[in-house]
Amino acid sequence: MAHRRSLDDMQLFVEVARACNFSKAAVALGIPTSTVSRRIGAMEKDLGVRLFDRSTRRVVLTDVARAYFDRCASVVDQARQADDELRTKVETPSGTVRLTAPVDLGLHWIGPMLPQLLRRLPGISLAVDLSPRHADLAGDRFDIALRIGEVRVPHLVCRTLGTVSQGLYAAPGYLASRGIPTALKDLPAHTCLLLGEQPGSGTWRLCRAGKAGQDVPMNARLSLNNVGLLRQMLENGLGVGALPRRLAAESVATGRLTPVLPDYHLPALPVQALTSSRLQPAAVRAVMRHLVDHFEWD
Repeated sequence: MAHRRSLDDMQLFVEVARACNFSKAAVALGIPTSTVSRRIGAMEKDLGVRLFDRSTRRVVLTDVARAYFDRCASVVDQARQADDELRTKVETPSGTVRLTAPVDLGLHWIGPMLPQLLRRLPGISLAVDLSPRHADLAGDRFDIALRIGEVRVPHLVCRTLGTVSQGLYAAPGYLASRGIPTALKDLPAHTCLLLGEQPGSGTWRLCRAGKAGQDVPMNARLSLNNVGLLRQMLENGLGVGALPRRLAAESVATGRLTPVLPDYHLPALPVQALTSSRLQPAAVRAVMRHLVDHFEWD
């Protein structure tokens, strides 16, 4: 009779594939790194195929092992879910959920949702990490990663929470000195601030109700990777920039910023929640449901 792969071997293989590192997988499994390496080697010998390409810092699935990973991951995740449902009642989820998000998304969209979430789910604890870097869900041991913009990552499950609308803004003092743009053709003559790009030439796709979007070129002296800092630079009169409407609202209400070409807008950005699998513990599922149900679209 053919040898049947044990669930322990499958779990070890899946953990290494997700962590892309023997040491991280060993920590997650609570066993020595040497044991992980030895057991993976034994699996490769028994299966007659190389499962990972190894380097000094990272191990990566071979092409031939990817389909095998998909099947094993499904089996392991279902087994983990079965264990979780035995230990935790679905109607009273408990445990710690680790969530990571960009700084501004966390402060202005996710943060206001957390008090109600904690009141509704008293058995759940949250560990929230706000960072500009894109954390590795498996390697950094996060349960949910939130992102702004389209995200397509193999082996991750993505769910859209809502969208963030954007407009153009500038300080009243800047507009008084440089003039107020009244048409798209006026923008290239202005100093522009960009988010997440290198200084220099770039484009904004600007849309108007009932009309197709138009790409408008501009030349930027300053680019930033943080929306809050971009808003601050705009308030200081450094130029014209694109901001989410929610972040700009207070500055507009207090007169620190003025909408530019208010009939136009940039394409709305999706806010997405990523998990490593559709099969998640009850606590993670409960947090995801709250995020989906209470995210405020702009």
